[in-house]
Amino acid sequence: MTLAELVKDQKSKAILDAQPLFANSKSYDSIGHRKVFETCVTTFEKTCMPIRDITLKASKDNQILVTDFVFDSYSGYHGMMLSFISSLNKQKALGVAAGAKTFICQNGMIMGDMTGKRKHTTSVQGWMQDFIKYAAEQMYSQESLILRKFDALKEQWMTKEEMAQLAGVMAYEGLLKPNQFGKVISEIKTPSFNYSEDSDSQGFFVDNNDTKYSFFQHVTHAMKSEGVRTCQRSLKNSVDFLLQSVN
Repeated sequence: MTLAELVKDQKSKAILDAQPLFANSKSYDSIGHRKVFETCVTTFEKTCMPIRDITLKASKDNQILVTDFVFDSYSGYHGMMLSFISSLNKQKALGVAAGAKTFICQNGMIMGDMTGKRKHTTSVQGWMQDFIKYAAEQMYSQESLILRKFDALKEQWMTKEEMAQLAGVMAYEGLLKPNQFGKVISEIKTPSFNYSEDSDSQGFFVDNNDTKYSFFQHVTHAMKSEGVRTCQRSLKNSVDFLLQSVN
């Protein structure tokens, strides 16, 4: 959803305008979802970062919100992403994570070494503005590294049986919930997307359907079902596991 579409959408406006449950105090600094959102948009505009896409994922009561901002990269198949989590009920610290999103399937990934969070203590608003700038700088400095890791995954061939076995390991390790494991197995058998339409970072066509890259996409696709309270952490842990052998 574009920025113009987002601000006109009634459901999105209701999420952004949800009110904090607790007032500010000496030890607590509440920040509304709209404040986080507008600070992000303003910072991106000042740093000449055109927003390609925005997605909102909120809890049923709108008290916890994850907002993903996607930006173009020099790869035509992936965009860079900054993911923010904000809470109005003291259940979550303000968090920022950087990663990437695959355009064909809208699957996201978060790099383990590119995250930051801060409790809603005093001065958190000043921290937020500074960290958004820092996260944006880190995101782009890591762009080539992320794309190289994708290329490395495309060079690791995997049979469907090997994919199923690795999915079983991830389920055993608690990285995939039962429904997510079932979704991964379903994607292995009948993929929802054709990843052979992708290319490597040099622009060369690559058939990725029988590679670890394809399995990576099956996993991140299944992770879309993760609840808003745990989606960032769970996605980060799964991505870290899959990239641990990739330089």
